[in-house]
Amino acid sequence: MAEVKKRFDELDGLKIFFALGVVLHHYFTWEGGWKAENCPKLSTFIYVYGWLGVEFFFILSGFLMEHTYRKIIDALSFPQFMGRRLKSLYAPYLCAECVGILIIFIDLFLCQGQFLFHNGWRINIENIVRSFSMTALGWNVGTPVFMGGATWYINVLVLCYALYFAVLRVSKWFRIKPMYLYIAVMFISQSLYQMGINLPLLIDISACGYWCFFVGCILYNIQQSRIFNKKFYILALNVFVVSFLIIGHKVGIPEILGNIRLVFIFVVFPVLILTVENLPIAKKIFSCKVLTSAGKYSMDIYLSHNIVLLLAVIFNQYFGWNLNFASYKVLGCILLIIFAFAFVWHHAMAIVTPAFNRWFVNFITPAKAEKTE
Repeated sequence: MAEVKKRFDELDGLKIFFALGVVLHHYFTWEGGWKAENCPKLSTFIYVYGWLGVEFFFILSGFLMEHTYRKIIDALSFPQFMGRRLKSLYAPYLCAECVGILIIFIDLFLCQGQFLFHNGWRINIENIVRSFSMTALGWNVGTPVFMGGATWYINVLVLCYALYFAVLRVSKWFRIKPMYLYIAVMFISQSLYQMGINLPLLIDISACGYWCFFVGCILYNIQQSRIFNKKFYILALNVFVVSFLIIGHKVGIPEILGNIRLVFIFVVFPVLILTVENLPIAKKIFSCKVLTSAGKYSMDIYLSHNIVLLLAVIFNQYFGWNLNFASYKVLGCILLIIFAFAFVWHHAMAIVTPAFNRWFVNFITPAKAEKTE
């Protein structure tokens, strides 16, 4: 059965901003050494909280998953469903992990491992098996993936897909509306995260991934209900959120906003998605060709940016370049290199992924059951 093919161009246009937020956060961690004064004088909030872009991607994944699979999932077995999801994820993930191993060797030989190897990024059989099998971060406590700043997201996303399939099966068996189960899973995983419970498949980052993913599923159903299809409601929501954020920024974010993660996951990101879906001017802006074209490279930027950032700090140390990472020129050059590298990465994956899937996806999903694209 064919997948639903409608594309949300306006949501593609949003992706690039959150991918850039993650890049700036990792620039802050690697090049800035966790100190905003070592970075160009942009918003400190972006440097410190740029990682919230990953939460947005989890929400967006749940939103798009509900749109694409809700009506056809009954016709798919679990291997078929996971095969469809993995065919676009696993090859880029595996390539990123392999490059991560290469960078650890570069760090080891050029800088005696001071950046990666001595910070816990070990190359051994266990780490390789767990990383290549997507069972590292998110599945259990401990072993980092080799390109952990980015690829852990895919580890957890695979768990979200499996849980989504299970939730819809349980919904069918017990004749419960899926929305009720989405809400239950969202609150259970959020509660486990808040309690700090670390169990296999329920460590903090995987629990947060489930929570955000199912916020996206719920949000899609709210969008389909057309509750917020009137401009007045959307504008009122935006006025409230923007005012709240401005006051929080002026007075003090922790004092006004409380838990930043909660505010953005439950309020800011849902309102943003509802706005670009229901407010014509916002939809027009974010679906413009420039943003949608850039948005198509967001996952490539997300997966490959750490490669450029890590090589920059390693080569700067080894060759004695004395780069001033607080300079706008240096940041601009690194961003240009990241975008150029992501462009090359995107087109390389367009060749690698279909070739890889000829055997990998058919191994996951038997060819006789479903023809691989």
